[in-house]
Amino acid sequence: RYATTNNGDVFTGGSQTMNRHYGGGILGSSPYLIQTTKTGTTTPKYNGGFRANRTWATSVFKDIMCREMPVVRETDGTKFVSTSSSLGFRKSSGCVKCHASMDRAAGLVRNFRYGNIGRWHSSGHVSYLNFYGTSRDKADIFPINNDTDYYLRPAEGVFYFRSHDGVLTEKTVANIEEFGATIAQQDDMYICLAKRYYQYFTGIDAAIGDIGDPDHPKLSEKQKTARDIVIDLGLKMKVHQNPRKLIEDILNRPEYKTSDYGVRSLVK
Repeated sequence: RYATTNNGDVFTGGSQTMNRHYGGGILGSSPYLIQTTKTGTTTPKYNGGFRANRTWATSVFKDIMCREMPVVRETDGTKFVSTSSSLGFRKSSGCVKCHASMDRAAGLVRNFRYGNIGRWHSSGHVSYLNFYGTSRDKADIFPINNDTDYYLRPAEGVFYFRSHDGVLTEKTVANIEEFGATIAQQDDMYICLAKRYYQYFTGIDAAIGDIGDPDHPKLSEKQKTARDIVIDLGLKMKVHQNPRKLIEDILNRPEYKTSDYGVRSLVK
């Protein structure tokens, strides 16, 4: 049963699935999507230009890969620059180096919206994740102008990322499940996990970004040492797939046996 209010919200009755999972592990779980697809409206209509669900994309790179935008080099964005675009950020490689990753990943959640169940007083309601139906054909995942049908097209996206050792991956994916599977193949997901555990147990925050990027901050020799340690722990984690073993490896490291966990010797 459906009822439409004056502001356009659609309220549904009957049975509803409140916790549907959209694939890709945590990336497609309803709680994660609800936390990272906040739009200010229950009926967003993304156009792939001025409006795109960038919060989900940037959250994924930060939470799963321990990387802030940009996650590619400025030269990687050059091919997406368009002087004829009506979008200001498409005219500058300095802007596109971020948008080329986050906007194209955001294509995977382009058709999400919220459904509303019931209404217990005039200003409140219960919302759950819903989606617009796909009623338009495929088009450019990264349009140079606003696409009014963008939110009605198939929810394709692209994983565009440079690893800690500078390897560029560009892969088109059809859904969140494929996006998550692509991330799981990267060393950097495991290195990120190792970074978090290592910092928790020692207080040392290691840099694990693309050190070959000309814009990457210069690291001291001791910072490079911390980085190498975390990368080694992450690569081993990818092989043994055992968080408990990762913790054991950290606790068995020589710096963990010092009074300050090696903080002074490694981060200065």
